[in-house]
Amino acid sequence: MRNFNSSLLIIASLLICADTLAALSVDDINQINAGVYEKISTQDSMQFAKNTSQGKLSSCSLNYTYSYRDFHAKKGAVVVLVGNFSNQYFKGKAVSYSFKIVPNVVNPETGQWASMTPHYVDLFIDGRSMAEYKVVDFDCELKGKCIGYSDSKMSLSNAIFRNSLKDLDVKFSLAKDGIDSTFNLSKIVSKDKSEREIMGFLGCVIESLELTKNELNSMKNGKKK
Repeated sequence: MRNFNSSLLIIASLLICADTLAALSVDDINQINAGVYEKISTQDSMQFAKNTSQGKLSSCSLNYTYSYRDFHAKKGAVVVLVGNFSNQYFKGKAVSYSFKIVPNVVNPETGQWASMTPHYVDLFIDGRSMAEYKVVDFDCELKGKCIGYSDSKMSLSNAIFRNSLKDLDVKFSLAKDGIDSTFNLSKIVSKDKSEREIMGFLGCVIESLELTKNELNSMKNGKKK
């Protein structure tokens, strides 16, 4: 939630607090949600980050914040999604990726933003599900869903570079057996901004893959000796 403007959060909480909801009609609440969304959505973002540990590459991430109104599970309430799509580098390990999504929604009983865990999440590249690469899928420590993907055969990496992440769709549902919602990671921000951030991410992934390749070659040469 660090990317949110704190004043907007206060305004949203005051407008949609429990006492206010009790005195407003459905149309009034809908207008308030529309107004809150108009303000909150201006802070949608997608940004590349290169993460290191002890000065060495540990992961490449695309961090995002995306807001929408959920008419399927939350009666049009504003929901803000926060998370990242990352490539992890672990010395001596296969290439891996991860995805995190944390939905944040106003709780009518408290008037505060509350994090929740979606019941269903899947990622698609060029319309093809990434489920076949999934090795872990669990509830994150502080709500949200955390998913890990193994790419030992480099098939996923090839798909990512072939597509340049222009068609990475996230499909999810906040309610059990609910209707799915979808957003495209590359379309959260403007085209120019998206291309810059994605190019930074892909360049970082190339660095990660080169490190993995060099380690494998070193291991093979060591065995020959």
